Amino acid sequence: MSFLIGLFLKRPDVILTPSPPLTSGFLAILLAKIKGAKTIYNVQEIYPDLLINLGHLKNTFLINILNKLELWVYNGSDGVTTIDKQFYNTIKPRIKEKSSLHIIPNFVDTDLYEMESSMKLPAEFVSEPGFTNMLYAGNIGLAQEWDLVLELAQELKKQPMTIWIIGEGVKKEYLKSQIETRQLSNIKLLPYQNRKFMPAINLFADFHFIAMDKSMENEGFPSKVYTIMASGKPMVVVSSEQTPITSFLKETETALLVTDHSLSGFKNAVLKLISDKDLRNSLGANGRKIIEQKYTKDQVINQYTDLVENICK
Repeated sequence: MSFLIGLFLKRPDVILTPSPPLTSGFLAILLAKIKGAKTIYNVQEIYPDLLINLGHLKNTFLINILNKLELWVYNGSDGVTTIDKQFYNTIKPRIKEKSSLHIIPNFVDTDLYEMESSMKLPAEFVSEPGFTNMLYAGNIGLAQEWDLVLELAQELKKQPMTIWIIGEGVKKEYLKSQIETRQLSNIKLLPYQNRKFMPAINLFADFHFIAMDKSMENEGFPSKVYTIMASGKPMVVVSSEQTPITSFLKETETALLVTDHSLSGFKNAVLKLISDKDLRNSLGANGRKIIEQKYTKDQVINQYTDLVENICK
């Protein structure tokens, strides 16, 4: 449909195409050839690698076709952008013209996500006196290590804290049933909230957590990392060494990292943030500073503007 609509639009100078799906890059190149335009392919996830690594794609014939299509898209585009260094290193050997490959991160709206908010929270968000609030907001799916989170909640039942989990996804019913079975009253499971409340919900938490599943931790970069940092909040992140999220965060001093996926490591990191408010404030302030330095909307747009101008010379 986008290809057909594109045929009847005024000739563009550049067609910017985010992925997935991989086929959008193929159609963008065809449309650019017809229109006499340039193309930029923005890699948010690497396909077909993601499908192969998750075991969803096993047909050798289809894998070969998609691998060839991937190479054709990379090498047929005038520019290719990746969101981080790890994706860049993965894609680089697949591109003949290395100078066409660039790292341009996603941005966060720092006017929306700030360190203070006057927005009134939904009625469900009530913190018990003296309790610490630990929060995850996003997809409740296969990319997260939910059994580890449940085990943490079991271990910390007597701790004055609440684990807030907000979202929807294929693992939500499993999570709900386990919370009931294990009688984990320290977990509050809520549906997705209206987007307008998210800046205030981010601030409601004393700190955030992200527990990546080993099978998927190399396949993407959680965009919520940027909004958490912009909100001036620290994180506990469970993810192995040399994954996109770990590679990014270990240089920022904004999070406590648990790279061995152990319950003891996760528990110790959580307890450390619960007991040390100064550490929470320090990590949170570091996050906001880094976002303001490198990841604002204007800064990322300027990088794309420079790329477009260079391609169109």
